[in-house]
Amino acid sequence: MTQSFYSPERDLAQLRLDTKGKGILSPNDTVDTGTTAGENPKKILTLVIGGNLWTGPGPVPKILIVGHHAREWISVEIPYLLAEYLIGKYDPSPGLPADDAAVPGTPAAQAQRIKHLVGNREIWFIPMLNAEGHDHTILTSRKWRPNRSTTTIFANTVMTVLKLGGGHTPSSYLPPVRPPLKITSSAACRKQKSAACFDKIFRPRWR
Repeated sequence: MTQSFYSPERDLAQLRLDTKGKGILSPNDTVDTGTTAGENPKKILTLVIGGNLWTGPGPVPKILIVGHHAREWISVEIPYLLAEYLIGKYDPSPGLPADDAAVPGTPAAQAQRIKHLVGNREIWFIPMLNAEGHDHTILTSRKWRPNRSTTTIFANTVMTVLKLGGGHTPSSYLPPVRPPLKITSSAACRKQKSAACFDKIFRPRWR
């Protein structure tokens, strides 16, 4: 079975071409941020734009727009479509101010807000961080949700981004860690009809 008809590599490569002349492709742009760590490693495809208007203080703020649940197939499209929209709508004209306070409702105001948003943030688009789990749910097990190894790929990816930015405290960007659970089954919570039970399972505790 092949999946060559739909190629995220080609789609992201085209978006890179679309940034030409706009000056918004980040110096930190990379085709991928590594690979997954399971039995069938996949590239974690990436596109990085923005930050071209940032003057400080400090390092440019970073935004990660990431799909990560393997079985949520449509999630892959959302980061891509956001990237396509922002790149397509970005107007590099010197006469257009970058103004996040522009009143919405007109094309000119929209262009000003997009210019401010993109120019003053480095935006990392990762259509599917859990690429190996995503492949597994398409080809093998439709309901598969996590990654295919014990490696915390989200934490690793965030640390990669931080190393490129500098000046941040990595511990403040680590993903949520769930506390030890006495009740590990959501079915048990349903039987108890207890909101507190679900809270123990699903609400994260930040480091």
